[in-house]
Amino acid sequence: MLNAMRNLTSNWIGRTILSLVMGFIMLSFVVWGIGDVFRGFGSNNLAKVGSSEITTAAFKRNFDQQIQAAQQQARRNITPDEARRAGLDRLALNKMIADNALDQKAQALSLGMSNESVAKIIGQDPGFKGISGTFDKKRFDDAMRNSGYSEPEFVNEERRTYLRREIAVSLAADPKVPDVLLDAYNAYTGEVRSIEYIALPASSVGEIPPPDDATLKAFFEGRKAEFRAPEYRNITMLSLSPSALAKADAISDGDVSAAYERAKDKRFTTVETRKLEQIVFPTEADAKAASDKIKAGTGFAQVADEAKLKPIDLGIKKQSEMIDKAVADASFSLAADAVSEPVKTTLGFALVHVLAITPTSVKSLAEAAPVLREELALERAKAEIQTLHDKIEDQRTSGKSLTDAAKAAGVEVITLDGVDATGLDKSGKPRLAISETAPLLKAVFASDIGVDNETILNRDGGFTWFEVQKIELSRERTLDEVKDRVVNTWTDSQTARKLGEAAADAVKKLNAGTSLNDIAVSLGNQTIKSASNISRGGKSELAPNFVAQVFNQPLNGAASVALADGTRAVFRITESKVAPLDHAAPATKQISEQLKASIADDIIAQYLTKLQTDLGVTINDQVYNQIIGQK
Repeated sequence: MLNAMRNLTSNWIGRTILSLVMGFIMLSFVVWGIGDVFRGFGSNNLAKVGSSEITTAAFKRNFDQQIQAAQQQARRNITPDEARRAGLDRLALNKMIADNALDQKAQALSLGMSNESVAKIIGQDPGFKGISGTFDKKRFDDAMRNSGYSEPEFVNEERRTYLRREIAVSLAADPKVPDVLLDAYNAYTGEVRSIEYIALPASSVGEIPPPDDATLKAFFEGRKAEFRAPEYRNITMLSLSPSALAKADAISDGDVSAAYERAKDKRFTTVETRKLEQIVFPTEADAKAASDKIKAGTGFAQVADEAKLKPIDLGIKKQSEMIDKAVADASFSLAADAVSEPVKTTLGFALVHVLAITPTSVKSLAEAAPVLREELALERAKAEIQTLHDKIEDQRTSGKSLTDAAKAAGVEVITLDGVDATGLDKSGKPRLAISETAPLLKAVFASDIGVDNETILNRDGGFTWFEVQKIELSRERTLDEVKDRVVNTWTDSQTARKLGEAAADAVKKLNAGTSLNDIAVSLGNQTIKSASNISRGGKSELAPNFVAQVFNQPLNGAASVALADGTRAVFRITESKVAPLDHAAPATKQISEQLKASIADDIIAQYLTKLQTDLGVTINDQVYNQIIGQK
């Protein structure tokens, strides 16, 4: 939470420091499994970095923060087992190890930062500013309370964070991107290829005769897992969404009218705008002379041209958007196509020309009513859902089943039989008629019969409850159960094999000098197609696997690739070109900045690896496993 409130992420060095572990996590694995991990540890310590120890309490707090962040993103509870599988435990510990190593280096270098400097930085943090735009002590205190930090702890942590940043800046503040790297990057990403190709359909290999029983049985035995019946579950569920409960026709005209009056100025009023241009003269006398010419009939552009000045396009502006109040007042007091008297500005004396006026417009109540009625109905539905949620939870807490709890709250559950982990029934049809199936299915197949499951919070503010009633375990099917499907799969595999053989033969002939036209004729007068402007990262009419295969071949090389529609393409590279790199172009400078950030990340990661090796890192695996709940 506190990292998110810091303003260091406004530049690449800040992002590097605050997310060291993301670039360093793979390198940090070297500390795992080091021998003699129990030597020299206190009873409350988890790891040792040089002369410093990481306490179990500090790790627990960091691990909890990682889980809380993941829960906010997933909008549901994250179990310790899920957190461990996602690597949140290693994320927390590796970050602490990296930070600890940098802290010791900062101390060895005698780096320091005064309390006044830290206070100034905290005071400028946007996360602690109130509505007035200044530091808000209450907001700061609330943040400390929510994060579990005391004020002295946070101040010290901020000091350490900025000292770590100083080390990183000294290492990689502005790394040089070699021209050879830019050229290589451009040669890779900027290469554009053209091809000619034919697509061989399944029909080009002729009809595949059906397999005999022995062949089909052998094929099935070798691929039983592919035809295995998945696990199915019967569930009772209840899903409440605001949109389903919203009743727009229950909103009175009076409520709509009141909402309209509250929102009319901000939502339904489009403020007057004007398209403006101006000429700025160095003296008032020059501006007055130009104004007199305009009044006598000389055009605005001609006056500017005679004065060897260029009209400045101010764009389309609201009066409140204009910086200079005098210019704003003059501009919005004129009629369309009128020119102002000389206006004194900070740059000189201006004549403002009104090119066009878009007057203030207000949507009528009748126009706004449908939207407001739906919004009011949705607001009431959200309140109603919360009330229903509380009633259902009260009933469940008292020991009632979901069915009985829903009935007491006046809503009905639905029962779904035979749902697999993808939401399909035994016939392969979708069974779930709710907008968010993934969180529900994941929870259903992580649960068991008789388990009191956590309520799932939906994206729209609704809730989903479920209970597992029956589990039908995954099993092997017999050949008789899936014979038609096995025959189809066997036929498809034979077709793909023959297509592959035909394509391989065509590629061999292409590489030997046969023209693609001759090959197309021999394979059933297939149509020759072409594709150009193919790049590795750009949009293309070709499928991604096709593009990848195009760039796996040398110039004039040939190859084939299987396509999603069951056809197989045979192609030849006809052209490859790379536009020369303009080192002064804005796009090149942007690429250079990206490469600079990557180089900086590499430098810091290598530095941390060396620093940790010099300091020595050991981890008490027994304590670690106890904390994260791993046996």
